[in-house]
Amino acid sequence: MERVLQLPATGTFFGFAEAASAQRVGFGQGTFYGGQSTINNFTLSDAAYRPLVLAKALANICDGSIPAVNQLLINLFPGIGNSYVADGLDMTETYTFSAPLSALQLAIVQNSGVIPRTSGVTANVSHP
Repeated sequence: MERVLQLPATGTFFGFAEAASAQRVGFGQGTFYGGQSTINNFTLSDAAYRPLVLAKALANICDGSIPAVNQLLINLFPGIGNSYVADGLDMTETYTFSAPLSALQLAIVQNSGVIPRTSGVTANVSHP
């Protein structure tokens, strides 16, 4: 588990039709879109890294059941409202959060490897 997480870059880009995934603007209004996703590296402070380490320890000893993963989400994201995982019964699982996630929290869910995921199952994240 790394202390540096990769956050997706946000912003506006100058580009043409091939920049469909980016918000496109005209000359002098954005960074030129190079066709590749850009990322920002974010180094976690001790205060932010500590819960991540504890959640990884819990993930290592949990049985991977939905109640165990729900408890992990509650421990990892205290005070943001309801957070839980649901089995879609179609080879998908959805991690649902009732409050908006910051870019850092989203990177923890998607890129840190802390939250156990079922092998061969697509994981989705839902938040307002």
